[in-house]
Amino acid sequence: MGVSSSQRFGLAFCEASGPRLVRRTGNDRELVERIRYTEPASSPPAGVTNLDQCRDL
Repeated sequence: MGVSSSQRFGLAFCEASGPRLVRRTGNDRELVERIRYTEPASSPPAGVTNLDQCRDL
């Protein structure tokens, strides 16, 4: 993976223990919001799940 200031991303990390929090971050608000409503991020995970969406790579 290269480094570029034009790469846009949204990333979610679903925790497997405790309250099963979903943490989201990114530098593109639309992609972060899309991740929020992606099926694995909105349902209780069975394990650790990482979700990402990218554009302008």
